[in-house]
Amino acid sequence: MLKKPIELSPDVARRFMDDMRALHAEKNATEADEIAARQANALRLHCVGKLRLTDVNEIFLKMRGSS
Repeated sequence: MLKKPIELSPDVARRFMDDMRALHAEKNATEADEIAARQANALRLHCVGKLRLTDVNEIFLKMRGSS
């Protein structure tokens, strides 16, 4: 998983939270993967190292209770 905290601009963080809520509400697995993939691409711009789709799904799951 990620080794250091990610610092995001407010706009990027808002889009991340919006997508997290959309992912948890999505019933279709393909659509949920598309949401996670969108955020994986966005977060890659802010991370050092590799970020996989499974990393983004794990982030969303860990944050599920904090939204």
